Amino acid sequence: MSVLVAIPIRRVSAKAVIEKGRGWSALDELILWALSRETQSASKLAEEIAVPRRVVLTVILRMMRFRFVESAILAGVPAFRTTTYGKAVVASGSSIPTAKQRVSRNVAFVYDTISGTVYKRRDVEAKPDLAIQSLRDNGIDVRDIQVRGTLPKTTPPDNFIRIQKVLREDENLLFFDGDTFVERQNEFMMVVVDGDDMRGLPDTASAALIAEVARVANTTQASRPIVVESMIDDDDTPAIGLTISARINDDDIIFGGDAHRDLMKRVLGRATRRIFIHSTFLRKDGFSVWTREFREAVRKGAKIDIYWGAGSTDEPGEKTMREATALAQEVAADEVLRDRVRIHLKSTGSHSKLLIADDGEENFFAVVGSCNWLYTNFERMELSAVLREPALVAEALDAFAALVSRPGFRAETAAELHTRATVIARRPAVGGPHTVRFVQGQAHDAILREASGNKPSRFLVASDKFGNSAFPNAIIPAEVAAATASTEPVVIYGSVAGKVTGVGAANLALDVRERGVRLLRISEGFHAKFLLWGDDDVVITSINWCSWTSPPGATLGEIGVHIHRTGLARALAHKLSIIWPNL
Repeated sequence: MSVLVAIPIRRVSAKAVIEKGRGWSALDELILWALSRETQSASKLAEEIAVPRRVVLTVILRMMRFRFVESAILAGVPAFRTTTYGKAVVASGSSIPTAKQRVSRNVAFVYDTISGTVYKRRDVEAKPDLAIQSLRDNGIDVRDIQVRGTLPKTTPPDNFIRIQKVLREDENLLFFDGDTFVERQNEFMMVVVDGDDMRGLPDTASAALIAEVARVANTTQASRPIVVESMIDDDDTPAIGLTISARINDDDIIFGGDAHRDLMKRVLGRATRRIFIHSTFLRKDGFSVWTREFREAVRKGAKIDIYWGAGSTDEPGEKTMREATALAQEVAADEVLRDRVRIHLKSTGSHSKLLIADDGEENFFAVVGSCNWLYTNFERMELSAVLREPALVAEALDAFAALVSRPGFRAETAAELHTRATVIARRPAVGGPHTVRFVQGQAHDAILREASGNKPSRFLVASDKFGNSAFPNAIIPAEVAAATASTEPVVIYGSVAGKVTGVGAANLALDVRERGVRLLRISEGFHAKFLLWGDDDVVITSINWCSWTSPPGATLGEIGVHIHRTGLARALAHKLSIIWPNL
């Protein structure tokens, strides 16, 4: 008796811009080169390069369409030779030019949420979840599946890869239009299983998925839905980004509240295309003090998206939600701002602080650090880094895209961020004598271990808050550093948090001092988060090292950068000691 297995799927459609045109292979290059040396028949050439004659003829006929090769008669036998244009291509030493056409068309595909396999839309019979009960009412044995575990990611980079998979071999995806991107969930691929016969499952389905469908079809389990374990690896592992050569100038290290205010003024004063802002908190008044500057930026052509991350996506911070709602209403009532500024009303759940904007010319830059741009009054100590190297800006854009790619956010903004990242990543590297790498989520723990085990001549961890996580996150690494460091490691903070009291922190300071670590509360107005080790290495970030541990799976919850520049850690430590001599 046959049964119907309902595999959960997502059905996607979008308008894509595609470059059509097949490139040239190494064999093509060899044949063109051989014909530029000597007029030959296809048979003789095939023998020389040990390739079947029909393959040689196929290549030659294609080259004739592009005017690289022409026919000739050699000793009464049909032969081929390069044209003047073909000879010029060979002489140039460059690859054979490819005639490509740019087209725009709708692309549709489906992927199952068990294995993540992508299928062409025409290969799948999709039914909405409401159809399952209707089929059961008609006496059909429908075995719908519920996936347990990791589900496929829906970020723009992932969807970019999926679209490319359903294109033809001679097509290359350039970008897709986020405004037209539609993803339908709560649908199922219907597979009829009758013994060993399966109908409705595309030929491209994986062997593991086929086996799982067979198991579901043969189960005696009465309850529905039938739970199936995800086959998708959870690759959201803590990772430190690739090391990228760059130039970090003195004015790219934004030190102090006033410097952050000045940077905000420059960003709004120069941008003519795009500004993206993400911070944990925002206030309506924190935006209102910049209303004039926002209007000027909009009049010059800038479009602005503002996100926040207080609380979680499911349980946003109530206070920030109220402020965001009031701010959205204020923007909607402003004739200048309402069509160009978007205040998003869903929390990303991230504590990161990112600002990405154009500089009024052809370039974009990113700012990573501790500053809540539309919450702060710029009177607290902040530390951020400006990144201008194209590869780093692209990485920041992709991280921002991933932050806002989840359900409930505007898909077109995430798609735009990813498209901009792709375009900027293709720009030539500027490079420089310094190196930078991104640090995200649990990778903050990894880089603390790296720093403390490096026998540093200096070790300083700075955090806004001091809470229950301080001992494992900051003090133990400092103690490791104390065993080999030539100076006393220091852990500094601005205020206590959680169940830790001022008295408790003071007592702990006495305890850890005996183990070679100085714990120091320096100022209520301290909001920076960073790590200095040796003379040259600095991590500038959003994480409160002393009060928070990044949980698994929250890679984008905290974002920072590790900068290696000769003398940078030493210079920052000196600046701090001028403000706080007890350091």
